[in-house]
Amino acid sequence: MKAGLRPDMVNRGEERGRYAAELLGLRYLPLSRFIPEEYSLIVHATPLRDEAPFPVDRLGEGTIVLDMGYGAKETALVAEARAAHGKRLLVVDGWAVLTIDAAHQFETMTGHRMPIHDARVVLRTTHIH
Repeated sequence: MKAGLRPDMVNRGEERGRYAAELLGLRYLPLSRFIPEEYSLIVHATPLRDEAPFPVDRLGEGTIVLDMGYGAKETALVAEARAAHGKRLLVVDGWAVLTIDAAHQFETMTGHRMPIHDARVVLRTTHIH
């Protein structure tokens, strides 16, 4: 919001969605009224993994999709967005977010920088899948 953006909180459940939006000072929008092509950045932060939360074919050209989920296989949203033919989309999965967070946490705890590549290797070789 400080950068001039107007984020919206989209949620399937109206009561919880409105409550979360109120806490964050955001406008609430029910998932049923969400129009993906109207957004240039979509952050997905629910536990939904096996199906995309909205029709991916409705993403606009150049949309950035950030899915906070990570696991042994891609979420449906990430897989469908990466496979969207004819659309230039930037898709960032939860592993990328977790990798950057791990590197920052390492530096916070030790005072030393951890290269992103090293953080990626550490995360991929642990059993947090």
